[in-house]
Amino acid sequence: MEIKKEYMKKTIDFGNGKQVSLDMGRDLQVDEQNLSKEFAEQAARYGYLAVITEMAFAKRDELEHELDQEKARAYHRLKGGDYLVLFGLKPTEDGLKHAVRIDETVVALQSAYLKARHDAGTLYAFKSAFEQRKEMLISLGADQRKEWAADKLRTQ
Repeated sequence: MEIKKEYMKKTIDFGNGKQVSLDMGRDLQVDEQNLSKEFAEQAARYGYLAVITEMAFAKRDELEHELDQEKARAYHRLKGGDYLVLFGLKPTEDGLKHAVRIDETVVALQSAYLKARHDAGTLYAFKSAFEQRKEMLISLGADQRKEWAADKLRTQ
């Protein structure tokens, strides 16, 4: 299965000018000729990824809370008279629920929430892949030590 390169690149906007761009294909690669460097950088790179993943989940949770509050405000606004003005009908419970779902502010927040949820999920998957990268580095390091030991025996 071929994965398109654009799916491997992700820019996360946390708001307030905070933005992170990732190239998952590049960041998951391992330079087998320089495993010492890869081992040395793994913890810091994983830590950075863990922090931005948590930031993405916090943003998702914040937007979910804002969305819930806006739905409540829209419901009360519509029930208080806007429904009658907009639709020319007495509000019913089903009508109010529908009107809340199509409220412009609710729709905008719902869209922002869904994007934040997707971003958080993508970062979580990337973080999990980075955990697999660590396991691969351990295996590659063990293989390299075996090769060195075999080379040492041959040269003696």
